[in-house]
Amino acid sequence: MASKENWSELSNGDTHFLSIAIATAKTSGCRQKHGAVVVLNGNIVAQATNVNKNNPRNVARNFSVHAEVAALRRLGLPSDLRPPKYVLYVARVNAHDEPVLSRPCNNCWGVMAIYNVKEVVYTT
Repeated sequence: MASKENWSELSNGDTHFLSIAIATAKTSGCRQKHGAVVVLNGNIVAQATNVNKNNPRNVARNFSVHAEVAALRRLGLPSDLRPPKYVLYVARVNAHDEPVLSRPCNNCWGVMAIYNVKEVVYTT
């Protein structure tokens, strides 16, 4: 799976979809605002923000579903998705709505492999 993190490596299409991921991140209700956009053949097929969820066994703590996972789940079950190869755009914005680093975590990389994501582009 390839990744692009340097803005100079981005095509016009990458810049367009990453801008949509940034706009999506701005709508997140979480303190750390992340957004993700899933693209197949130049078309957006899913998008989502990170969302808080509570573990019923421990309501004193907040947990979240990462934007990457939330967007990919909107595609359905992974077994139904092969062989498409998706491009995933991931963004995070700070308190001033400026893009900042949003490199996916190890768990998200694993989910992306299951969903057959061929490339990931994220904000730095």
